[in-house]
Amino acid sequence: MDRSIRLPNRISTSEILYLSAFVVYMTVMILRSTVLITAIPEAAYKLVCLVCWGILAISELLKRGYNYRLFLTLALIAFFFLIIHRAVSFVTATPLLFIYCGRTYSIQRILRVTAWLTIFWLGIIVVCSQVGLIENYIMDAKYQRPREFLGFRYALYASTYLLDIITIDFYLNRERVPLWRIAFYFGAGYWLYYVTDSRLCFLFTLIMLLALIYLKLHSHVMVRPKQTLYRFLTFFVTFAWLFGMALSFFLVKIYSPKNRILAKLNNLLTGRLNFMQMSVKTYGLPLFGRRIEWVGNGLNESGMQDRGEYLYVDNLYVQFTQRYGIFFIAVILVLLTYLMFDARRRHDTHLLFVLTMLAAHAVVDDLILHIWFNPFWIMLGSVIASLTARGKEGKIKVNVPVWNTGTAG
Repeated sequence: MDRSIRLPNRISTSEILYLSAFVVYMTVMILRSTVLITAIPEAAYKLVCLVCWGILAISELLKRGYNYRLFLTLALIAFFFLIIHRAVSFVTATPLLFIYCGRTYSIQRILRVTAWLTIFWLGIIVVCSQVGLIENYIMDAKYQRPREFLGFRYALYASTYLLDIITIDFYLNRERVPLWRIAFYFGAGYWLYYVTDSRLCFLFTLIMLLALIYLKLHSHVMVRPKQTLYRFLTFFVTFAWLFGMALSFFLVKIYSPKNRILAKLNNLLTGRLNFMQMSVKTYGLPLFGRRIEWVGNGLNESGMQDRGEYLYVDNLYVQFTQRYGIFFIAVILVLLTYLMFDARRRHDTHLLFVLTMLAAHAVVDDLILHIWFNPFWIMLGSVIASLTARGKEGKIKVNVPVWNTGTAG
């Protein structure tokens, strides 16, 4: 059975405009994560965002069917936009608009565009860093071996982009991903791990590759809605994001360097537990977020190493709560859990697996918070739309992918 996702043949003018704005924004943000354009002022990024806003506005005007629910939703989006703008920046808040405006478009087409765009820029930046066209910053302090940044502003960026590509490939192509591509992913992932020392990211890469191999050998086991174990496991993982949130703050609460087990765990996680606890004690957990200037190991937007005592929160749950507030993360967790339940209802085990992996990854890495590292956030737009518009039978309907369930060949 061919269970890959089939793209809709027709594409509307409004969707073309949306994808055009999406490509522009994603390109700028990917390049912003490199040392290639460090001299560009913040005003230039804001101008790009305003252009994208204009394109999105035109795209929305081409749609029809406005009602009071739409305007209430837009008011809520504007509220969250102001929270992110106050806590971080105008540019970082822009993905909210892409999430909402992408609510009725083909998520599989958006993911494919993201994958090809990421492959293109990841390849160019890494190659340029290796041949000396752009700086390959190397950091060796406090580490057993040097960490190469490969043209990016942080050592983990390249590995995270590769993991994003693999995750998209897993979701879209499933058992149809050829073995040669899996082998290539492994080779690229191992090389990135070797030169950047991105251990946890490589671990998640291995899990995704093993899942791809398992799919090729046992594709039928991913959809067994009548089996008791299947039903239990899929019900359990629908709460993965809530479990990740609870686990993160539980560890913050109980961590003590005097506890031998927790001290070893903290060492295994390169000090993450200690820094999480220090950050919570220092900045607290605000209701609507606050601006926090953490100091990490990466390069700033000028391509220079940040000065000051190291204090950075790699845990997405804790960082999101501190930066954007308890109220905002509560809303996000509700939307993500709803998306998980909807995937379970549709027996989309592959999406459940992807979202569960992201929930687990969020415990040790904050990068997937950003849409250029994790385009699956776009799916929340469909959830938001489904909560503001009900079907004829009164049931909430989510925009779902188009499946090709015909016989291959």
